[in-house]
Order: sequence, then structure tokens, then C-alpha cells
Amino acid sequence: MANHILEQAMSPEVLDMSWRRLKKEHTPWSVKVPREALEKHLVQHLFSLREAVLNERYRPQPLRQFPMKKPDGSQRVLTAQYL
Repeated sequence: MANHILEQAMSPEVLDMSWRRLKKEHTPWSVKVPREALEKHLVQHLFSLREAVLNERYRPQPLRQFPMKKPDGSQRVLTAQYL
């Protein structure tokens, strides 16, 4: 079942839809690949990502959490990708 869900999530249609939604963001996408290189070779990177996910080799970068004070003095925890 899990493999079927991954295959659906990594289908060309879903990857295309995801890219169209996210391409307007200007945040870094990978520690190893600059955004400009990713966009220039998008199909190559998507196929590589798809293969890594479906073959269970994909390992996301660790996340870090840190507290941030709010204007009212309380705190909230922010989570960000470690770059």
C-alpha cells in the first residue's frame, strides 16, 4: 500500500502540478543544488528525485527548531530546513 501511495505521489502529473504551484517561491530548494541549476535542469532533478523516493534512497535534510518571541511576550517554535 505504501509503495502504491508513493507511486501516485511521484507520478509525472503530481510532480508537474507541484512544480507549477511552487516555482514562484524564491527560497532555496536544496543544500547541494542552487535554485538556478535546479530550474535549468528541472526534468533531470525530478526524475532523480522520483527514482530516489521510489527506491527508498531519499533522505531529507534535517530540520531545526528554534523558539521565537512573539510581540505579546509568549513564544512559538519555528521549524526550518537546516542549510
